[in-house]
Amino acid sequence: MDAVVVGVSGSDRSTDALRWALDYAQGHRLPAELVSVVEPARGRIAEAAAEQRRAAGAVLEEALALAEREYPEVPVRVRLLDGDPVHALADAAPAGALLVLGAHPLSRRGLSVAAPVAVRVAAASRSAVALIPGPASTGRSGVAVGVDGSEVSLEAIRLAAKEADRLGEPLLALHAWQLPGAWADSVPVERRVIDAIEEDEDLVLAESLVGLGDSCPDLEIRHLLVRGNPVEKLSEVAAEARLLVVGSHGRGAFLRLLLGSVSHSLALTVPGPLVILRHRALTR
Repeated sequence: MDAVVVGVSGSDRSTDALRWALDYAQGHRLPAELVSVVEPARGRIAEAAAEQRRAAGAVLEEALALAEREYPEVPVRVRLLDGDPVHALADAAPAGALLVLGAHPLSRRGLSVAAPVAVRVAAASRSAVALIPGPASTGRSGVAVGVDGSEVSLEAIRLAAKEADRLGEPLLALHAWQLPGAWADSVPVERRVIDAIEEDEDLVLAESLVGLGDSCPDLEIRHLLVRGNPVEKLSEVAAEARLLVVGSHGRGAFLRLLLGSVSHSLALTVPGPLVILRHRALTR
């Protein structure tokens, strides 16, 4: 990552995300940029629009004061943006940056409502995006990463391993697999077939982690091969981990396709601090 960009709005979730972003920037010796967005006036009188701009500026000043007080070693600058919040925030972070946003998890009953701004920003962003649902919890441990053998998954593993190594936490590499849909809904599958599939999936997990011991010799790596729905299994691990990192296979024109089905579901429920690494985001 080249820099950390964090959206600030003055809300409690925004402040939680700000502290997480500054901690990340400090740990990786990166500069941080604090951004706030002023929406178009859309027919409001000029005085009201000016007041909104003043309020956004005040929020940035408060965020900057927090950064200078609590993280004095982090180089920080602020930027006030104009426009639609989704597009302005998505465009604020270049491909090599990490964009950090406060997130408001939806309950399972709420999944049919319009996606929160943070989820839409994650779908539109060129950069990796961190969604932070609340303050740092001392009860969490480990850095989890979703593994599926793809190129973006390998990038996610490298990012997660680097963060786990920095934090002195174990890396929890989880690969969830399921029987093909046609099999799952038909007659019971023979045990030997299941064993053969599981052996192949275990190989995917093992090959994805090759070389991590060389780059992070002190890192504890835990292999987690589980059978089940990837979203459910990743959510279970994320509920107790300090961070979950997943790669996104997003494509197409619809929100769920832009972000990828697994990433989209995790972004909506945000079981814990979550980093979504886009297939076009650059990491190093």
